[in-house]
Amino acid sequence: MLDDPWLTDDLDIVEAFLHRAMGDDVATAVVGGRIVMEDRRFLTIDVPALYREIRSAAKTVGDEQRQRAAMLQRLKPYYQRWYGDWLGGETQPFYVLNSRV
Repeated sequence: MLDDPWLTDDLDIVEAFLHRAMGDDVATAVVGGRIVMEDRRFLTIDVPALYREIRSAAKTVGDEQRQRAAMLQRLKPYYQRWYGDWLGGETQPFYVLNSRV
């Protein structure tokens, strides 16, 4: 288990599971005593119906949302460069919890 990239020998195991595990690390989920996912299969959600609903809602995207998406695309090179500095530069993230560095 310590071979996983998000774990180290000195990491508290509770912190690891609560704050650093990724979706691929979860096979079963229990919410309020009810199993909602087992063997990576959702038991309480009709996933194909959910995707149909999302695709339908996405068709109604208006000009305001398009403008926001365009703005985020213009900003993308700047924040990617800033985050990239964390990996190779001296800058360390202020909030380390899920920084993966």
